Amino acid sequence: MLIKNLRRILTILCFVLINSSLGLIGESFGYAVLDKVGIVFAAGLLSIFDTTMIGMLTPLAMATLLGDPLLAWKVPSYIIYSLFLAIAFSLLQGKLRRLGPTQAFISTLFISSGIFLLLSESIGIRIAGISLVGLGFFLL
Repeated sequence: MLIKNLRRILTILCFVLINSSLGLIGESFGYAVLDKVGIVFAAGLLSIFDTTMIGMLTPLAMATLLGDPLLAWKVPSYIIYSLFLAIAFSLLQGKLRRLGPTQAFISTLFISSGIFLLLSESIGIRIAGISLVGLGFFLL
């Protein structure tokens, strides 16, 4: 049991390190979303909890490495992104059985993502937020 938990923690830390490295490379070349690539792989390979932990720890590690505390504001959006991907991959792989609560949870993820986008100043991003909120209510 101890070895299994240790393996799980080390796997999460390796993914966070890889994502942070990708984020550092992406930030230096102007690709701000390069660190999310590892979250996609984590969602396909690991459990929902592990993917959520990776999504939470990646922007915190990048904020520490870059010395920019404003990167910590990315944590809620990364958690939503990682939860959505983990649930979607789990549904495709047949790991989740209860479709009703899963559909309700995915719709709340769409609605919360849309609300985050509605807070933006850009009209194009607000339109995308309206469509995400609408899709979330459609899934309910």
